[in-house]
Amino acid sequence: MKENIKAFESVELEDYGIRVNRYLTYSQIQSIVDGLKKLDSWAERQQSIDMCVLYFATDLTKEEIEAHDHDYWLQTGIIEEVYDMIENISQLYDAIKYEESLQKSITQIARELPRFSNKVDEVMKNASSKK
Repeated sequence: MKENIKAFESVELEDYGIRVNRYLTYSQIQSIVDGLKKLDSWAERQQSIDMCVLYFATDLTKEEIEAHDHDYWLQTGIIEEVYDMIENISQLYDAIKYEESLQKSITQIARELPRFSNKVDEVMKNASSKK
């Protein structure tokens, strides 16, 4: 294997003076997904995703991002341009689908089933001993 393999360089959005990382890391994607769990509406969720992508994928500071609301970033076209530069943006949506999938829910239920079963057994044992 070659020794000096280089990561992809970030890309400059010249019209905006912003640098964009071409990839989100898995931990960044998971962080975005985790932030969605407490949000109910599509608009809230999408705004959260967009703002987190700006935070993780650009060289904008938190203060610069928070100096404007989501509508500003959306209406200026910056969000769309940033998304277009991220090679693995589809993995973010794959992660969201997985976190909300029936498959994950079944896996979580299966993990909890033994504990639930033990509690039911304990209740049944206590109920039968009180007769």
